[in-house]
Amino acid sequence: MISINNVTFSTKAAIGTVVGTFSLLNTSMASIPAHYMLTQGCAGFFNLSGGALVTTSVVPPALYSVRVSAVGTTMRWKETAHFVITVTAT
Repeated sequence: MISINNVTFSTKAAIGTVVGTFSLLNTSMASIPAHYMLTQGCAGFFNLSGGALVTTSVVPPALYSVRVSAVGTTMRWKETAHFVITVTAT
């Protein structure tokens, strides 16, 4: 399973702001070191920096779909997940 520690941020956030950090978890909920990649365009507003989702431009208030894939680096494990990121006007 892939989790993210935050899915909401303000449209006032600067470019390069970390929205949230991904974790790849096994069935025991233990963290697995992983490489992450976005599997959809994310409307051109987001990118990855290591395991963090970051803004690449000013993001207008709305809901954004983010699909991410993770591959374990120390053990054979692969997951894909979908998250809805909420951008608020405040």
